[in-house]
Amino acid sequence: MKRYQVLISSFFFATALVVGGAQHAAAQVGNCGNGSTQANEDCDPSDPETAECCAANCTWAANGTACGPAPSECAGAGSCDGAGTCNQSFTAAGTPC
Repeated sequence: MKRYQVLISSFFFATALVVGGAQHAAAQVGNCGNGSTQANEDCDPSDPETAECCAANCTWAANGTACGPAPSECAGAGSCDGAGTCNQSFTAAGTPC
């Protein structure tokens, strides 16, 4: 009987497959975090286009998750809408801040 063992280095990638004591090449088991949004992902946290409201598991961050630049006297705190958009309030144009 062969013995199988998979060693995991992260949630998304298997680093080695051991069969009967012999180690084989790494096997990719997912693409989340590769910098490109795949068909089975809402977003990718390593992709600058979707990173702001993307959770580490490649789904949209929950509604109310903080995002955007730090609040300042001209801009309020931003929050994700649960569908990939970061909403941030700003002072009215022409208002000194």
